[in-house]
Amino acid sequence: MNHRAGPRQAFDRRLLRLGRPVRGFLAATAGLGAASAALTVAQAVLVGAVIARAFEGAGTAGVAGPLAWLLVVTALQAALAWVTEVAAHRSADATARSLRTALLERVVAGGGARADAGAVAAAAGRGVEALDPYFARYLPQAALAAIVPVGVIVVLIVLDPWSAVIVAAT
Repeated sequence: MNHRAGPRQAFDRRLLRLGRPVRGFLAATAGLGAASAALTVAQAVLVGAVIARAFEGAGTAGVAGPLAWLLVVTALQAALAWVTEVAAHRSADATARSLRTALLERVVAGGGARADAGAVAAAAGRGVEALDPYFARYLPQAALAAIVPVGVIVVLIVLDPWSAVIVAAT
């Protein structure tokens, strides 16, 4: 039986099981990404408000409020991006430590076939490190790919229902 993930299989179940010890980090990373996406939508709404007010002839005072909020939202998004990076790398590091521990425990237990020290060191080093992008980037982004479009459509429903219908249809 072939256990490799095929082109249509987005998640390898074995890798997901390996990530169980760090589900909290993974969930935090996805949640922070969703918050960042919400801030991006807020930025778009604020930029739209500034442009609309400017075209309506509002002076500097008329756009000062939305511009101030835009500055706040942009600063929050920058801070959130940093926190998200930290959480993603901690998730990947914790997963790598967990995998290395499991690998070494298995070698020490000697469950059947013995591997030479070089093969074990290579697997514990490069092999485990190769999973870093999967846990630090791919899984959180996959969660965002499911969450963000729904959030955008919800905002559109509130702001412009016809636009929401068009976006949902496309």
